[in-house]
Order: sequence, then structure tokens, then C-alpha cells
Amino acid sequence: IISKTPFTLSIFALTSSITSSTFFNVFINFIPKIIKITTKIINDKAVVKGEMSICVLYCPENNSAPQTVKSKLPFSQIVDIDGVTDACKCECKAEISAMDVKPKLTSNGEVRCFSINAELLLSCEAYCKNEILVIEDAFSRRFEAEIKRNKVPFNCITDTLQESFNCKKSVELDFNINNVVDLWCSVQNCHTKFEADKMVIYGTLLADMIICDENNIPLYVEKSIDFEYKYSFNGPKSIPSNILSVILLHYLLCIILLIIFFCP
Repeated sequence: IISKTPFTLSIFALTSSITSSTFFNVFINFIPKIIKITTKIINDKAVVKGEMSICVLYCPENNSAPQTVKSKLPFSQIVDIDGVTDACKCECKAEISAMDVKPKLTSNGEVRCFSINAELLLSCEAYCKNEILVIEDAFSRRFEAEIKRNKVPFNCITDTLQESFNCKKSVELDFNINNVVDLWCSVQNCHTKFEADKMVIYGTLLADMIICDENNIPLYVEKSIDFEYKYSFNGPKSIPSNILSVILLHYLLCIILLIIFFCP
């Protein structure tokens, strides 16, 4: 059978700096995202590795159209989970609990650098296989036996999915644009359903855009985008109604699914 360990939380700091290609006059905003995360059990500990992307929006020194500078910051952390072994499968989620981005001078005294200080929260949970003893026969020579039957659910992992899905859509605007300064997405809702032997993951993204119109004036635009992804399920051909999907969505729909099948 499969047993779950309690959620284990771990907080750690991530610091770095990025340098823009031009001098900046005004620092506008920054957009962080957790874009990749992997977990392995090594020596009864969870080793979590991932990447955080950061996009900084600023106005150049010559007061031209806003520009962006982007970077990916890798991180690694060891998490102690009670009761975990190398035979367990671990799921870990990373969240940005706090972040601070400030302009700073380079070693040459130029205003082209940003210092980054982030605090990441990891929540880990492991699924472990355990053996149980089952009584096959029991009787009494002195008393008449009375049999009562109860259904006991057992959990087993039937499939694990870790894939990247790129959602490509066209967005129409009511005016002409000169260029796109920046674009980022967030998941508004996400659902799962089953069609034959396929699992369908569908929902809605909210696309946030900073663009410049034909007069080079910056504008902010929001658009909702529907998405759908089909995955060939490797579990039983007959999908039960009480299947549970634990879903973790990243930027550009990097989907990690841990599928748990309940069998009586």
C-alpha cells in the first residue's frame, strides 16, 4: 500500500544580481517565477533543485520605451522528511514567499545592476510503499463465528507525468502596436477529466502584456486564454470516478502530475 508523509516545510534565501545592457533611469517593476523544480530521494533525504526566473522592467536613461532584463537563478536545497526512504516518491512545491529587487552600482560605478534577494518556501510530501500483514483465516472452537465485511481502500501510484506543454495562441487588440515590452502569464483555473484512456488537462490562463502603441506610449493589457492538453494515461483502461490528480503548474504550463489510484 501507499502511505503519505506529513507536509514538510523548508525556507531558504536566494541572492543574486543581474546587469542590464543599458543605463536605466527609472526602475518600474519585477516579475519572478518558479519555472523548474525536480526532487530526488538520496540517503533518506529530499534533494530539491530548481530554477527561478526574474524579469525586471525599467526605463532607460534616454527616456525611450521601457525595456526588460531577464535572468534564471538556479537553487538547490536538502530537505529532511520524517519516514522517507530511497524507495519513496517525493513531490515538492516551491513558492516565493518574499522578494526584494533594488538598483545598485556596478564595480565601475555604473547604474546598470539590480540586486536580488528572495525567500523561497518549499513544501514536500512523500509517497512510500509499505507492506501490511493480512489475516487470511481465523476461527474459534468454542464460539460461533460472526463475519462482518468492510471495504478498506488501498492506494497505489499508477502513473507519474512530468512534461512541458507550450500553449500557442493569437491575441487580437483593438489598436495598432509598435512592440511588446514584456509578457507574463498566470493560471486562473485548471481542471482534469478523462476521455477513454486519455487524461485531459484544461483551464484558463491570464496573459499580462506591457506594449507600446504606434505612438510609442506604454500600455498594459490583460487577455484570457483557454488551454487544453491531452495525456495518454498508462493506468487501467477503466478509469474509476474516485481517481485523484495532484497538479502543480508552472509558467508556460510545465505540468507535474502525481496520479493516485484508489482500489478497494
